[in-house]
Amino acid sequence: MELSLSLVFKGDVSDNGMIDFYDASKALSGFERVISLTTHLVLNNEVIVQSPSLRGATIYSTPPTEGSWKSSIAVVLGSSILTAGVAPRDSAVGHILVSAYDYVISESLGFHVDFDSTLGQQYEELHERDLIEEKLNQSRFDSIREKCESGLRDIHRPIVNSGTADVGRVYWENGKRSGRIGSSFQPSSYEYLTTNFRSAELEVFCGLVSSYNSNTYKGRFYIPALDRNLAFFLDPKIQNRDITGLIADNLALNIRRRGDSPALVCFRGYRNESRSGALKSIYLVDLLPPEELI
Repeated sequence: MELSLSLVFKGDVSDNGMIDFYDASKALSGFERVISLTTHLVLNNEVIVQSPSLRGATIYSTPPTEGSWKSSIAVVLGSSILTAGVAPRDSAVGHILVSAYDYVISESLGFHVDFDSTLGQQYEELHERDLIEEKLNQSRFDSIREKCESGLRDIHRPIVNSGTADVGRVYWENGKRSGRIGSSFQPSSYEYLTTNFRSAELEVFCGLVSSYNSNTYKGRFYIPALDRNLAFFLDPKIQNRDITGLIADNLALNIRRRGDSPALVCFRGYRNESRSGALKSIYLVDLLPPEELI
């Protein structure tokens, strides 16, 4: 299967097919990193940190085209490790890859993507048809997002450094199907990605733990009051067995009760915001006992 991806810049001199050379090289390197790491996760259910470790696919550069500044790559899959004896149709694999790229880019730039109704649903359907051996969970994709942040910052360079472009976008094409991936790269998305301000006052938040990494003391939870899935970080003072056990228990309970009487966990924390005030994550300082939702 071959999936074509294009990074397109518009505005300023990029409309004439030109762009700062150094910034372009950094943007392409960042683009390749995001695609390589995400592709490897989808195919191998493994988080890597270096592009050369990619297995199961090869990424080729294709000739640039005239018009707005545009560079394209082709993601070519080998014998996919994704499959379990019977290969899914190319369209199914391509659709999962596009959804994975969209999740990583959009979530990193501050635009929420419902994992369960996109990637989660696709994996569920392929798993039920015995076309994949294991389903990837949201925590793996959130982990790869962290590894891709440096690449996403570099993609912004022609916009925020030399100013030889105003906006960047990623497009995909697979056979007769095509579309756009993720949100636009622009000054506001760079500001969201790179700045972090902590609120001065403590707030109480109640949510459902959806993922947790016991090695990094980071996780994600869904807050019904905000209708958002947010990242959380544990203050070192509460990185103890009692608190982490409570978080792990809440996660396990919600997995068992998926869609039916979820358990709520409440905590005190600070808001981590972008410069414009957009809520990015929560810094946890005090976890309260969980309550059962009726």
